[in-house]
Amino acid sequence: MTGSSSPLAIKAWMRDNAEGHVDAKTGELNCTSLTEAWDAAHGEGGATLDPLHPAWDVAVEIAGEVEERS
Repeated sequence: MTGSSSPLAIKAWMRDNAEGHVDAKTGELNCTSLTEAWDAAHGEGGATLDPLHPAWDVAVEIAGEVEERS
């Protein structure tokens, strides 16, 4: 796993970009949208085709943080 795809690097990127993936009506984070955006920004966009890629779990963690702030 490269530096930009380590769970800590993914989490940092997702924290910085989560706001753009929050539903205005519900206030919920769209984990799929955030994960796909991270993948597009840091590769060819295919890394997260693997449902076990750590980015999916990180997005759920970030969603929890967003929910706590609401």
